[in-house]
Amino acid sequence: MPSVIDQFLVTLGIDGTQYRRGMDESIRQRQRLDTVTTRGNSERERQERNGANEQRRRQTQQEARIKATVEGYKKIRNELLSIAALFTAGMGIKDFIFNQVNNAAGLGYLSANLKMTTKEIIAYQRASERAGGSAEGIVAQLRESGDALAQLKSGLGPNEGMQNFFRWGGKPDELKDGNSYLLARSRIVHDMFKTDPAQAALIAKQMGLAEEQFDFLKQGPEAIQALTQAQMKNAVITEKDAAAALQLRNRMLDMRDAMQATALRILLQLQPVIERLFVKLEEGAAWLVAHKEDIGQWVDNAVTFFGKAISVAERLANAIGNISDKVKSLTGQNLATTLFNFTPAGILKNIGSAAIDLFSGGSKPAASAAGKASGTPATGARGIRNNNPGNIEYGSFTKARGATGSDGRFARFGTPEAGIGAMSDLLRSYGAKGINTVDSILNRYAPGNENNTAAYSAAVSKKLGVKGSDKLDLNDASVMKRLVSAMIQHENGSNPYSDAALTAGTMSAAQRRSNAMAAGSLPTGASAAMATAGGQAGMSKTEVKIDKIEVHTQATDAAGVAVAMRPAIEKYTFVNQANTGTN
Repeated sequence: MPSVIDQFLVTLGIDGTQYRRGMDESIRQRQRLDTVTTRGNSERERQERNGANEQRRRQTQQEARIKATVEGYKKIRNELLSIAALFTAGMGIKDFIFNQVNNAAGLGYLSANLKMTTKEIIAYQRASERAGGSAEGIVAQLRESGDALAQLKSGLGPNEGMQNFFRWGGKPDELKDGNSYLLARSRIVHDMFKTDPAQAALIAKQMGLAEEQFDFLKQGPEAIQALTQAQMKNAVITEKDAAAALQLRNRMLDMRDAMQATALRILLQLQPVIERLFVKLEEGAAWLVAHKEDIGQWVDNAVTFFGKAISVAERLANAIGNISDKVKSLTGQNLATTLFNFTPAGILKNIGSAAIDLFSGGSKPAASAAGKASGTPATGARGIRNNNPGNIEYGSFTKARGATGSDGRFARFGTPEAGIGAMSDLLRSYGAKGINTVDSILNRYAPGNENNTAAYSAAVSKKLGVKGSDKLDLNDASVMKRLVSAMIQHENGSNPYSDAALTAGTMSAAQRRSNAMAAGSLPTGASAAMATAGGQAGMSKTEVKIDKIEVHTQATDAAGVAVAMRPAIEKYTFVNQANTGTN
C-alpha cells in the first residue's frame, strides 16, 4: 500500500530519476566547462610565455647590437690612438710638436758649434742608439771632443784625456775637428779590444770616452762611418729646416708669453672684484659665527612647526577616516563613493547601473561594500541586518541562492545561513578559477576602487595565520569556514554567528543537494543520521537536521496536503541548482 510520502511525490510530480539525470548532466557540463577553461588558460599562458620569451630575445639582440657598436667605436678609437702614438713616439700631440720643434731648432745651434751638418749629427744619434748608446750621449761626446780641441788650440795645452790619447798612440794629425778626434780614439779602443777587452774599456775611460758609448765606439772608425752613412737617409732635417724650426719655436714662445701676459692682465683687472668677494665671504663667516645660536633656534622652530603640521594632518586624516567609516556603516559605501553618488556623473552612473540590472535580469557582478571594519555593533551593521554578512550585491547570482530582495544595492536573505551560503558559493567559484590566495580573493571580492584592499587582506591573513600569497584549499570545509568568519568580522566589525550557523552556511553545494534529497524522503520536522560514505558500517556520520516547514491548509487527505505543500517546497532552489549547474 502506498505511503503518504509516496502520494506526496506522485501528487507533486517529482521524479527522482529525472532529478538524478539532471544532476549528472549538470556535473558533466561543469566538467566540460572546466576542461575548456583549463585549456584556454593553458593556451593563454603559453602565448604569454612565448611573447615574453620573444621580447627577451629581442631585448638581448638589441643589447648585443649596442654592445657591438660600442666595442667597434672603442676599437676604432684605439687604432687611431695607436697610429697617433706611432707618429708621436708615444707622446701627446702637444708634447710631440713642442719636442720636435725644439729638437730641430737645437740642431741648428749644435751644427754650428760642432762644425758638422745637421744630417751628420742626426746620423750619429741614430747609429749610437742602434749600438746601445743614446742620442743625447753621443752628442755630449761630440761636444767633449770639440771642447778638448778648443782647449788645445787656445794654448792651454791638452786635457787629461788627450794626454792619454797621445800616450796610447794617438797622432797630432788626427786632431782636425771633433769628429776626427772621436774616430781616432775609437781606433785605439778597437785595436786594444781585439786583444784585451778589459784593457780597452780602461783606456777608453782614460781618454775621456763615456761608458755608455763604449759599445758604439769599440767598433772602430770604419764600422762607425758605415753605420752613420746608413742612417743618413733618415736624417731629413737640413740646416734650412733647423733655421725654420728655430723661427717657429720663437713664435710659439712669443705666443706663450703673450697669453701668459694677457692672463696676468685679466687677473689684475679682476683683483678688486676678487678682493671684495673675499671680504664678503669673511663678513658672512663672521655673521654665521656671531648668530649661530639664533640660527640653531630658527632650525628648532622650523622642525617644531613641521612636526605640528604633520600632527594636524594626521588628526585630519583620522577624522575623515572616522566620518568615512560612519558613512560606510550606514550606506555600505566609503565617503568618496557616497559623495560621488550625489554628483551628476554619479547619478548618471547609478541610472546606467540600474538599467543594466533591469535588462540583464539582475546579473551585476557581486562585490564587497566594505574595505575595513566600521566599528558598528553587529546588530546595527548593514550586512547583519540583511542576513548578508558578505555584503554581496543583489542580482542573478544572489537570486539563484534564495535572496528575498534588495536594500537598494545589497541582497537580503531570509536567514543568515542563506547569506553565508551565497558568500561561500562565491568564494568557491573564485577557487575554481585559480583565485585561491587571500590577496587574489580580496582583490576580486573587494576591489581597490572603493576599498582599502591591502588592509582587508592583511586583517584576514592575520586572522587565518597565513601569508597573503599562500594558496588556500577552498574545497576544505574548515578552511572555508575560517575564511568566511574572518571576512564577516572585517565586513561588519564583528561576527555574531555561532559555529553551527557558520558550518551550515559554508556547506558546499553538493552537501546541500544531498540534504535536499534527504529532505524529500524524511517526514517533516524529522532528523536522521546519514553516513557520509553511503551508510557503510564503520564510517563517520553527519547529523542532518531538516528545518520545519509550516503549511496551513484545511485539506484532510494526502493529495490536498501535498498541493498545499508545493508552494512551500518550491521556495527552496535545490532542484533548480542541480538542473542548471549553478554554484
